[in-house]
Amino acid sequence: MRCRLPLQHVSAVLCCWILLIGSTFAQDRLEETTEAAANLDTTRDWQSGWIQLFDQATPFGWRGVNPQDVQEGRLTLRAGNVVRTSAQFSEFTLHLKYRLAANSQAELLLLASPRALETGVDHMSLRLSSEQNQITVNVTTTDSSADAATSMITHWFGGFNEQANLQSQRDEVKLGRGYIGFRVSEGTLQIEQVSLLPTLPESDRYTSLEESSGFDLRGVGQARAEVFEGAIAVRGGPGYLATTQSYADFVLSIDARAQAGTNSGVFFRCIPGDNLNGYESQIHNGTVGGDRALPEDCGTGGIFRRVNARRVVADEGQWFRKVILVCGGQISVWVNGYQVTDWSDQRPPNENPRRGRRLAAGTIMLQAHDPGTQVEFKNLRIVELSERQ
Repeated sequence: MRCRLPLQHVSAVLCCWILLIGSTFAQDRLEETTEAAANLDTTRDWQSGWIQLFDQATPFGWRGVNPQDVQEGRLTLRAGNVVRTSAQFSEFTLHLKYRLAANSQAELLLLASPRALETGVDHMSLRLSSEQNQITVNVTTTDSSADAATSMITHWFGGFNEQANLQSQRDEVKLGRGYIGFRVSEGTLQIEQVSLLPTLPESDRYTSLEESSGFDLRGVGQARAEVFEGAIAVRGGPGYLATTQSYADFVLSIDARAQAGTNSGVFFRCIPGDNLNGYESQIHNGTVGGDRALPEDCGTGGIFRRVNARRVVADEGQWFRKVILVCGGQISVWVNGYQVTDWSDQRPPNENPRRGRRLAAGTIMLQAHDPGTQVEFKNLRIVELSERQ
């Protein structure tokens, strides 16, 4: 299935049924998000939950992009180029700044499957216009019935608000999680900024892990936990706190603050009841020789013993936000909106993530590494990615 929505007109393509609807759907909250995207440097507004998909310096986090195509803060794509993110998303707000040369044709791909890059099907797309230079898009997926999937897309440009409800007429393709990408048919497209808010602001699918259904605050081992000023303070160790539920593919957002010298981590897809047998997203803000490009002991956001964070973004004793996106074997991590990890687990399957690739659901654990552990957590929220069928 391929759905193409040009910026000036909404039209049906192939097997999609497109229905224009009124602008009353969550109007106030969506307009607030759009205004924020237009007025703020969203690549830096990590405190509001934004993450940047393009760092304006490298192709990190993208597939099909050549390093030499990134110059002077822009990614330049030419006719025949098709690129995508390494991570998949299912519900998000996307803010894009771009320049499309005259007489050029290019599309923003949404919820794309891997085969969309080869055949041009199985995705939604927005045809970009050379008369515009930025766009804000809201995308959500819902299962409206047993045999059909509905995708909602809302986009703004030039102050005009347009909403379209897309639904497959057949049971051939059900859109769910998917990649974000670009396709250039003619001419040249320059990407200046791609920022993303992982879930829609009105979505109720986020689950707070600070509630009774979240972490068991009794702790395991020598871990001690207490709640004060809205934060979970973890002290002592070795030990951990674990969630009461298990998760497989998800977006996890956590604010954390680690005191100088503290070693901790966020473990996920853990074997329930086992001692920290899971993937570990490290918390350690130390650097080698003060160089943030040389993390000490993997670095905050790195996957411990698998891949180091490419840069230490967080500071000792200061609150930072970590966003962990896990989908299949792909693990992506952002710290304060900056992507520090882009890793795909290609190891042979194993129940224990310490020994091999684990795709099964598991608990999330907050590590109390040693008796000197001093780390606080707040705003712990998780949303499971929609299945793609």
